[in-house]
Order: sequence, then C-alpha cells, then structure tokens
Amino acid sequence: MAIGGEPVHPGISILDQKESYMKTIHPIGLARMITTHQPFDLIDVRTKEEFDKTHIPGARSIPLPELRASKVLRDRKLSATEPLYVICRSRVLAGLATGILEGAGCANAVVVDGGMEAWQAQGLPIVRKKWFPKIAIDAPMLALVAGFGFGLGLAVHEVFFVLPLIVGFAVLSPRIHSFFQRQMRHGHSGDLTHTGPREEWAAPHVFGVAAHLGSAKDIFLHPHHQVRFAKCH
Repeated sequence: MAIGGEPVHPGISILDQKESYMKTIHPIGLARMITTHQPFDLIDVRTKEEFDKTHIPGARSIPLPELRASKVLRDRKLSATEPLYVICRSRVLAGLATGILEGAGCANAVVVDGGMEAWQAQGLPIVRKKWFPKIAIDAPMLALVAGFGFGLGLAVHEVFFVLPLIVGFAVLSPRIHSFFQRQMRHGHSGDLTHTGPREEWAAPHVFGVAAHLGSAKDIFLHPHHQVRFAKCH
C-alpha cells in the first residue's frame, strides 16, 4: 500500500485527520515484532517516572518536553526508511510527537494506537520496575522511639531494650538487602563475619560469611532478613 507515492509498511494504518495523515500500528502488530525478534525502533514520550514503572521491552525513553527531533533521528537504531514507532499513555502525546518528527523530515513516524493503556489491556509483554517498600523515619522520630524503648526497659521489663534495635534494623534492612545483592552479583564476599558457634554457622547462613568462633553471642544475620537475639555469656 502507498500514500502520496510513499510505501506503507504492513500492519500500519493511515488515519485521515482534517486532511493530515497519521500512521498507526495496533499494539498486537508491534508485539508480534517483539516476539519474533524483528528489529524495531520505538520511543516512549511519557514521563521518566511512568517509563520507569512500566515500559515496552526495547523502548527508549524520550519525554515529550525533551524531544529534539534532530537528535532522535540522528540516534535511530535503524535506517531512515524504517518506521519509527512512538507510544505514550493513550495516543495524544504520541500524535504530537510524530508531528514534531515529521516536521524535521521523518516520513515514517508511527503512533502505537491506544498507547500503553491498550498495550497493557491486551496483556502484552512489559518491563516492570521491581518495587521495594521504603520506610521514611527522620532522626527526631528515631530518637523518640529509642528513648521510649529505653524508658520502658527501665520501668517495665528489660525486653523493651530490644525495641530501638528492631526499629534501627527495619530502617537499615533495605540497604542491607541491596548490599548483599551487589556483593553476590559481583562475586565479592565482603568482610561480614558470624560470631556464633560453628553448629549455628553450619546451618543456612548468608553467602560469604566467615565463621569466627567466640564466647559472645550477639546478633546473627539470618537469611530472609531475620534477626536473632541471644543473651551474652
């Protein structure tokens, strides 16, 4: 099929909008290219935050306010004769982006019809950012909790002395998790040691932990981020 003497790739539709043409592709058509490992060039003009949460595999993030047509065309993965697919949340911003690209000489800018909303509604493949809950506790709040726990330990029962330690570990736990991920990813064991008896170290323990035998049982880092406490001898 051709329009104005210009060939149109299979799967791409032509929409006539007030004497101007907008090329579109159905999400399933683009998804088929991904699953069959065909080369494609796709830019996502949503915000960085939206892109980081979910995006199509192989897409490049270029938010619409940052779109510089000359740079986009210069950095293209494929030749200028191949389609340059554009996606946004629905279709409006992608339509604006293709108008900017066409004004810069791009003859094959193609909107992904329905955007990410249609893409996800079809259950098509996406890259989803892993989410970890973050605990935001400021220094005054930490001091208050620590003091409260210490006071209860003096007035009520010594078990409340553990409260400040639990709160502190809850704050540091995501960082500890991130540290171990980085260490294991790069093959570094670090300097973490286990100070308990050998029989406890022989049980499941954190990768790379060296056994340092001693008379004191303090705090043992346990898989799955559990903390075990024991009395000192």
